[in-house]
Amino acid sequence: MHGCRPVLDTGAGINLVKPNVLPANWQSYAEKLERTPRIKDVDNNRLIANFAIHMYIDDGCAKVFDRFFVAEHRSVPRILGTEFMDNHVEAIFTRLKKVAWQDHIGDVTRNLRRTPILATLLANKWERSWEDQPAKVRACLQVRVKGRMEEWVMATCATPGLVTISPNIRLFRHKSVAVARGVALVKPDEPFLVKVCNFWPDQAIVRKNSILGFAEPF
Repeated sequence: MHGCRPVLDTGAGINLVKPNVLPANWQSYAEKLERTPRIKDVDNNRLIANFAIHMYIDDGCAKVFDRFFVAEHRSVPRILGTEFMDNHVEAIFTRLKKVAWQDHIGDVTRNLRRTPILATLLANKWERSWEDQPAKVRACLQVRVKGRMEEWVMATCATPGLVTISPNIRLFRHKSVAVARGVALVKPDEPFLVKVCNFWPDQAIVRKNSILGFAEPF
């Protein structure tokens, strides 16, 4: 993702971002809009926004998470509208070119959880990704891992986005079988791959729905 300086625009109601400042696979993170909002630029030309995406705004001393509509044909890469200002900004000092954040922004910054910079997010899935407890990574199918071999296991978890996976040390307490630590890109309701290594000479069986590890936002 390309870093860019957002512009506070008191003439814009919603937040806007151009797709060329997003990662190449940004649509895999984005929320497909069922209804296209009516957006017009300063010349009264209509802007088409079929997707929305969640991103951080980081000015070095505060970090704010908000929703942006993705639209092309604009000169400014990223616009923060009046909705953003109402929710997060206390005052704008035009002569000093400074912004005073609302009180809750300080609390958010100090207590910031490690979350993906981009997240996908229908409301119920967004709430799940902010659970205090790490999400359980469960095997989708039963897999047999031969002795001194490794296998990829299809798994799912309830936290979408980029996550770090820590192994469940209780999975094979009496055998030398381990789940690899790593980072995975999780899409809502879609399986992903987790590697299981069997250092034991005998075959090990990974049962369906067994907890392979735990996922936390990266």
